[in-house]
Amino acid sequence: MGILRADIVSHSQLQPTGSVAFDGTTDYLTIPASAAWLSGIANSTTKKSFTVEWWQYWNAVSGYVDLLDVNYTAGLLLEAANGKYTVYAGGGSQGVEATAAVTGQWYHYALVFYSGTPLAPGSIVLYRDGEVSASGNVAGNVQVGNSSTVLSIGAKQSNGAYSLNGYISNFRWGRPRCNYTVFIFNYYILIITIFNQ
Repeated sequence: MGILRADIVSHSQLQPTGSVAFDGTTDYLTIPASAAWLSGIANSTTKKSFTVEWWQYWNAVSGYVDLLDVNYTAGLLLEAANGKYTVYAGGGSQGVEATAAVTGQWYHYALVFYSGTPLAPGSIVLYRDGEVSASGNVAGNVQVGNSSTVLSIGAKQSNGAYSLNGYISNFRWGRPRCNYTVFIFNYYILIITIFNQ
C-alpha cells in the first residue's frame, strides 16, 4: 500500500506517490484493454481473486459518480449516488453502502472479489477505511480484463459521464486477494494488508 500524501497534485502533474485531481466534468483515466489483467471469472476453473484499492477525497457527493467501470454488462461497475457506492458485478447490483461519504476528508477503499475462502466463491466486498460497507455474491460471471474491455477510472467508460469531483491517490489493481485490518490511533489510520493468493 502506498503512502497517503497531504499535498494534492493535478492531473497534469502526475507522480507515483501523489494524487490525481478530477474536476467533476471532463477528467477521467482509461487503461487500454488487455488480457494481461484478466481477473474475476466466477464460474470457471480459472476464477481469480482480485483486489482494487485506492484513497479518495470527495469535493462533492451529490449526484452520480462512476469511480470504476470495466464492462458493466459482464464485468464491474462501482457507482456512487450521493456519496454511497453501489457495487455492480456480472450485470447486477451486489450491494449498496449504508452511509454516505462526506466531503473534505480522505477515505481508503478496497473492493475485493473472492474466488474462494474465506468467503464463498463469487463474494464481492467493498471496504471503506477497513470496515465492510457493501457486499454481495455474484451468481454469474464477472469478467474484467480481456482484449476488448477498457478500464475507466473516475467516470463512465462509454462516454465520460458521472465524473468524480475530488482526488484519487494510490489506485491499485492486483490479483492477490487482500484482507484488511484497521487500527485508528488519535486520527492516524494504520492499515495492515495481508496478501493471499
